[in-house]
Amino acid sequence: MQYREEHTQWVFDHIAGNGVVISNYTDFFNRSDYLTVVQEGKINKNNIILMFSVDGAQLYKFKASDCWVAIWIIFACSPDSRYKKKYVLPACIIPGPKKPHNLDSFLFPGFHHLATLQNEGLKIWDALRNITFMSYPFFALGTADGPGLAYLNRLVGHHGKNNC
Repeated sequence: MQYREEHTQWVFDHIAGNGVVISNYTDFFNRSDYLTVVQEGKINKNNIILMFSVDGAQLYKFKASDCWVAIWIIFACSPDSRYKKKYVLPACIIPGPKKPHNLDSFLFPGFHHLATLQNEGLKIWDALRNITFMSYPFFALGTADGPGLAYLNRLVGHHGKNNC
C-alpha cells in the first residue's frame, strides 16, 4: 500500500539526479501533471488517489439487456495489483433493459460523497504504522469507452452527425 509514496519519491530522485523527466511512462505516477500537483502540496502522503470508470455491457446477444457498471479504483498499489478486485470498488450498477437516460442521476450520490470526503476528510487507521490520520481523496482520472465517455461529458458520441 506504500507504492505511490515510494514510486513518487523514486521519480523525484531520478529527476534530481538527471535533471530530466522520465521518458518511459510505466505508471500514472510518472506523469508531469501528477508530479506538479504533488510539488504544489495538493497531494500529500496521506491522500488517496482515485480513478473512476464507467462502461455499459449487453448481457444477452439477441435481447435488449443493457447494464451499466461504474467503479472506483484506488491508486495505492503497483499497476500489477491495483486492478484486482480487492482495490476496485463498485460505484453503482444501472440495470437495463435500456441505456440510462440521465447517467448523472445515478452517479450523483457517489460524486457527492466524494466531494464531502474531499472537504471534510476521511479518518483512517494505519495498522502498519499504528496511527490515525485524515485523508482527503484526490480524484485523478475519469475513464470510459467511447459510448460511456459520451454519456459522461454529454457529447454526441460516435453515432452523431458530427461524432467525437
